[in-house]
Amino acid sequence: MKKIFSLLLMSLMCIAVSYSQETVAKVVSEDKELTKIEVLNFGVEVGAHMFTNDVTPPRNVRLGAVNTHAYYIPWHIGATVEYLFANRMFGAGAGLRLTSYMAYLGRDRENSQYYQWNVDPDSDEGDYVDVHSIKQVNTYLGIPLQFRIFFVPQDKVVRPYFKMDLAFNLLVADKNTISFVDKDAPIAYIDKINEDLGTPEKFNSTLDFAYGLRIGKDPFYTNLEVHYPSFLLTDSPVSFFDASDLTRMNFGVRIALQVPIMWSDLNSKKRERAEDVQSEYIIDENTYKEQLPDKDDANGEFTPRY
Repeated sequence: MKKIFSLLLMSLMCIAVSYSQETVAKVVSEDKELTKIEVLNFGVEVGAHMFTNDVTPPRNVRLGAVNTHAYYIPWHIGATVEYLFANRMFGAGAGLRLTSYMAYLGRDRENSQYYQWNVDPDSDEGDYVDVHSIKQVNTYLGIPLQFRIFFVPQDKVVRPYFKMDLAFNLLVADKNTISFVDKDAPIAYIDKINEDLGTPEKFNSTLDFAYGLRIGKDPFYTNLEVHYPSFLLTDSPVSFFDASDLTRMNFGVRIALQVPIMWSDLNSKKRERAEDVQSEYIIDENTYKEQLPDKDDANGEFTPRY
């Protein structure tokens, strides 16, 4: 499966690069009235990812007695700066992104009001406490590196594109919220459950492949993206769920708003090139006359032109 996906991805990138190069040549030759294009954009983004596979509850949960309801959703907000080149057919960017990994383990509302957590899983009998839900939120600050390829010229209102996003993240905050059936549960239980949940790793990295549409014209653009597949590259846990459940392929969505902050003035560049060319051929009038060859008359004598 991984080999097939890799081959498909490489084929897509080759087609994209080939098509984009042809489009660049076409735009440069046909777009005579374009006066300026943006080369640097600032944008803000928000998005979320969803995991299609089931997550495995921690071994402390007493299975079979009640059904549990579990989900895991990473969401993020961020800001990026993107540099566009090759007539805006390619873009490369970086920025800052705040990602929150939220893991939730609750009871099945239809069949039960709680589940049981074993605070002493190593003993034969165990020590169970009734729990309504456990929510863990781990927040990472990351640096995303992005590269994208557009498939249609820059003058189109809707421009489909393909993008790769690689992010490196650092843990900046983590919090566990435990809701017991017994509101007066001993503090020792809270400490023991927090210990069982473990501490998330300080670092992780992610890789996303996105397919999107850039909609709008200068000075405001909207980018709509669907991410598939998305990978958590590191095996280190980012929640109390089994790390192997979270490293598989998943999908996500993102919306980003962009505004140009730097332009390239095409007319000024054309004027500069024209002036350079013209200056090479400007010759002083007297020098020009002196360099003209003489012309012979009917008698075979040479007569200066001036």
